[in-house]
Amino acid sequence: IDQLVNVLAERILSNHQSGQADHHVQEVLTIFPSLQFGMDVNPKFTAGPTGVEYTMHLNAFDLLHIELVHGWLLEPDAQEYDLIGNQTYNQLINMVIEGNDAATTLHNVDPSSGAIS
Repeated sequence: IDQLVNVLAERILSNHQSGQADHHVQEVLTIFPSLQFGMDVNPKFTAGPTGVEYTMHLNAFDLLHIELVHGWLLEPDAQEYDLIGNQTYNQLINMVIEGNDAATTLHNVDPSSGAIS
């Protein structure tokens, strides 16, 4: 992984023009060592193959002139399309967690008193 990180860093620095987005270069060079564990990419299911929420990890693709695409797409005629809207994967996961928490709370309500057990 060290060799790959070095090659990518050299490529970014050779593509980089001084003064242009220096902070993005610094961010990417800072996150490179953690890339061996993965990258945070947060797709939008209804925004096409390039629809993702911005994270600093995506700067690596920009600085390497690589267009990131994903295949997690929902057909426009799917019944869930309007419900999902422009929400990202992380936003939808949070909705599922909140729904599960609410269901657990409702399950623990005593029907006779209305108290949560």
